[in-house]
Amino acid sequence: MAFADAIRERVERAMRSADMLVVEIGIQSADGKTPKQAAAEHAASEASGSPPSLATVAAVQEFGTVASGGRIPERSYLRSTAAEHGRSWARGLARVVQEYGGGDVARATQRLLAVGIQARDQVQARIRSNIPPELSDAVKAQRQRNGIPPVALIATGQLIGSIRAEADTPEGRVNLGGYNRGGA
Repeated sequence: MAFADAIRERVERAMRSADMLVVEIGIQSADGKTPKQAAAEHAASEASGSPPSLATVAAVQEFGTVASGGRIPERSYLRSTAAEHGRSWARGLARVVQEYGGGDVARATQRLLAVGIQARDQVQARIRSNIPPELSDAVKAQRQRNGIPPVALIATGQLIGSIRAEADTPEGRVNLGGYNRGGA
C-alpha cells in the first residue's frame, strides 16, 4: 500500500507541475480576436484603406472570408497541419510528460522544444506547398507583374515569417524562432 501511495503522489506531483510545460505554434493575436471578428476587422480595414493586422490576415487566410466584393478562400495552414501531424505531436508531448514525471526535467524540456520546432517547420512547409484553391488568373497576373511567385499565401513572406514556436519551461519562456529558411 505504501508503494502505491508513493507512486500516486509522484504522478499527482508531476501532473500539478506539468502545467509549466507549454508549447504554442502559430501567430498569436494579442487582442484575442476570434476568426469571425478578424474577418470583420479585415473588411473594415479594407473599406478604410488601412492595412489589417498580421494576425487578422492570418485568420482570414486560415478560415476565408468575403471581402473586396469577392471571396478570399479558406487556405488552412494551421488546422490542416495539425490534422496531418497532430498524432506525432501528441506522441512527442506524451514523452515530455513521461520524462517530466520521471524527474528528467532537462530531457523533458529538450523534447518539448523539439516538438515545437518540428510543428513550426511543418506549418511553414504547409504554407510553402501552395495550398489550394489555385490563385485566380487576376492575382497570378498581378504577382507576375510584381515579380512575385504565384504561390498562395506567399506574396510578402510576412505570414510564413511570423509562424513562431514558443515554449514555457521551468527555466522560463523560450522563443524557438520563426522563419526557417531550410526545408521542413
